[in-house]
Amino acid sequence: MIRHFRAKSIRTQLKIIILGTGILFAVLCFLIFGFIREIVYLNADRNTQLSALQLSSELGFMSEKMKTFSASMCLDETIQAMLAGDVRESTAYIRDISETFIQYQILEPEIEDLSLVSDRIHYSRLYTDETLAQCMSRKSLMYDKDGEEHYNLISALHKSMRNSDPDAAVYWLMRMLEGGEDPLYIARRVLRFAAEDVGLADPRAMEVGVAAYQACHFIGVPECNVHLAEAVVYMSLASKSNAMEVAVMEAQDAIRKEPDAPVPLVIRNAPTRLMKDLDYGKGYQYAHDYAEKMTEMECLPDNLRGRHFYHPTDQGQESRYKERLEQILAWKEEKRKKK
Repeated sequence: MIRHFRAKSIRTQLKIIILGTGILFAVLCFLIFGFIREIVYLNADRNTQLSALQLSSELGFMSEKMKTFSASMCLDETIQAMLAGDVRESTAYIRDISETFIQYQILEPEIEDLSLVSDRIHYSRLYTDETLAQCMSRKSLMYDKDGEEHYNLISALHKSMRNSDPDAAVYWLMRMLEGGEDPLYIARRVLRFAAEDVGLADPRAMEVGVAAYQACHFIGVPECNVHLAEAVVYMSLASKSNAMEVAVMEAQDAIRKEPDAPVPLVIRNAPTRLMKDLDYGKGYQYAHDYAEKMTEMECLPDNLRGRHFYHPTDQGQESRYKERLEQILAWKEEKRKKK
């Protein structure tokens, strides 16, 4: 019995020792993991802090190596990326280009067309480094797609077209595209302009705007820049009328003053017997049943009878629509007087 008790005690002690060893091992693993994590974070912070210095070093390295081989490369995309704020990505990009350039000049000195080396390099073979110096000193375009400059430039484009200035319109258009603006956004604004500032003075403006939008959608940048240029030049040279904008604003004002003006019974829909019994649609005159293809029937709410929202101008083709509207109004007035 004593032997059995001793054996049981030994097994208990072994279990305690194994358990303690396991706990100690887990604690050590946790400490080691935490230590390694701190080292990784410290190195990451240090790398981030040194990224600007690394970028400067890479630029100097690339420039010196290029001078050795008496060649220049235009790094427009690289410089723009650098000035956009992504320092680490720009550093890697510049390192890749410089190493590729040096590698092919050393191993393949007979290769002069570096477009065969990398499709990301716009290469010009020169005897000086002037091109490189120009690229390095280029200023990035001041354009913030989510900020004030975004609205300043679209305002400049819109007002240039309104003022019939095609040169300014093309300039502001390209400022936006070169700054990275979505061409579909510009196309939508041009399409809005076609109705707001051109209207029926030149109905084709709407077609040109839609065509430009479709072109941007189908082929994208940079090819669609000429389609947008054609559209903004057309809008600039087209006859101008803001009659549509005025009509919309006046109608909106009338609605705000009385948003629930009832629909006249004569032009109400009457799909049921009950609605017909309530005089819905009673006295409706179907225009196609008449020789003139129109009637003197009043279609505005009673409180807006005689109100005019569309005021056509004498600009461009709208003068024809103005003449037609005057004929219609005169005919209706004469018919109402005869009743």
